[in-house]
Amino acid sequence: MKTVASQAGAKQRIVRIAGAALLALALCGAALDASAQPGRDGGRGNRDDGARQLQRDRAEAMEQRRQQMMRERGEMRRGMHELSPEERQQLRRDIRDHGRDVYGDRDRRRGGPPR
Repeated sequence: MKTVASQAGAKQRIVRIAGAALLALALCGAALDASAQPGRDGGRGNRDDGARQLQRDRAEAMEQRRQQMMRERGEMRRGMHELSPEERQQLRRDIRDHGRDVYGDRDRRRGGPPR
C-alpha cells in the first residue's frame, strides 16, 4: 500500500520527467530551426526570407497579444479595488450577515452586546 508521501514523490518524478521531455523537444526544435537558416546551402534564399518574415510577424503578434493581456489584467485588478465607500460598507455588512448565518452570532454566545 502506497503512502501519501510516496504518491506525491511519484507525481513529482512524473512532472520532472515530463518537463525534461518538453525541454528536449524544445531544444531539438531550436536545433532544427537553426540548421534551416538561409544561406547555408545557397539555394533557399528567397523562400527563407519569406519564412523569416512570417516568423517575425508571428513573434510580433504574440508579443502584442501578451502586452494586451497584461494591460487587461492590470485594468481588472485596478477595477476590483475601486469600490465606493457605500459599496465597501455594504460588502462588509453582507459578509458579516453571511458569517452569522454560517457560524451563528458570536457575541450572543460570549454574552456580549449584540451589534
